[in-house]
Amino acid sequence: MSVSSEEVFVIKGKNMSAMPAAPVPVSTSLRTYGETLHHLFTRHPRVLPGAQIQPGTLDPPRFVHVLTPYMLGAQKIDHVFVDQHGGLTLVMVMLEPDPGAVRFITGQIMETLATWFKTVNLRDLRAHMESHWGSTNQKVTLIINELWPEGRTEEAFWENVQLRLDARHLRFILAAPQIPSGLVQVFEFLNSQFLSIQTLGLELRLYGDEASSMLLVPRVVGGARRPDHRAEDPEPFIWTPARMESAIANVADPLLARRLHQLLEFFVTRQLYMPGASLEHPFFGVRGLSGERLFTFDLSGVIHLFFHEINQLDSILKRDDLLASLRNLALLDPGVELKKKPVSSQLRRNLFQLSEVEFSEFLATLGRYTGG
Repeated sequence: MSVSSEEVFVIKGKNMSAMPAAPVPVSTSLRTYGETLHHLFTRHPRVLPGAQIQPGTLDPPRFVHVLTPYMLGAQKIDHVFVDQHGGLTLVMVMLEPDPGAVRFITGQIMETLATWFKTVNLRDLRAHMESHWGSTNQKVTLIINELWPEGRTEEAFWENVQLRLDARHLRFILAAPQIPSGLVQVFEFLNSQFLSIQTLGLELRLYGDEASSMLLVPRVVGGARRPDHRAEDPEPFIWTPARMESAIANVADPLLARRLHQLLEFFVTRQLYMPGASLEHPFFGVRGLSGERLFTFDLSGVIHLFFHEINQLDSILKRDDLLASLRNLALLDPGVELKKKPVSSQLRRNLFQLSEVEFSEFLATLGRYTGG
């Protein structure tokens, strides 16, 4: 192992003790560094440091392990992970990458990526996942439940995975004790060119000895991307359709992003779009039949209904029909009393909690009760 001469220091009060690099943690009873890494990836997905992989985000990727190994043509993917947004991460383990073989390793990576996008589909991937977990008498559903917030359907999870596949979104990680500097430069260059593919190195250092506990230090390298040079117009700030489109593009959940984009397009093409005006809180609205704001939507999927506007519909019948439609979709509390005239109300379910059929019905409802 190339890092065997290294050591880290543990400081407790006034005392400092050294932990030498060692390939084998006693706690796993494994005899080789390769077996140790396999154990860590399979049993402890947190070995993939989401906050380093996607720095600066409020919701960094959280991973579950779904496959090992996965043959992709002549290449072997050692581990496959999925995150809470349906994004797939491929991990290849290389115990001692040769600094002189950077060109060969780069070729392997490019061949792997090309083969992935040419051959992989969700049906086969799900079959492999179900077979892998079925061998341990577990179901993939249990894994999904670890990631998926309460209220979202399993169907929506797989739709997110499909959306990521369709968008050619993929994360590739090469894991090793140390990544050669030449490969780090390759990863940085690829990340500056790719829009939907992320390539990274993951250095995993293990420290300790036979008589002590072990210390694992993960470090992501090669993640530099091009800076975003887009500049906003000066104040006053409003969320124009173009700005909202850019904001929606950065929504991590692809199902939610798709639905927000559908609403945006729906309102803009019908000239019903009403922009929000909060710099820190992106949102947009839609005009009701009287020309005032009827609904607003923000990037978290929350929907607000404005009751002042609902009382301005052409007739009481239309108002009651709209309320009935929202109640049928379980969006509105059956006990809400219009006579109290609240200014607005957050609907009971968010955009991502609606099934595809329900979302289509909601769009149809918007078409009937918006305009001017």
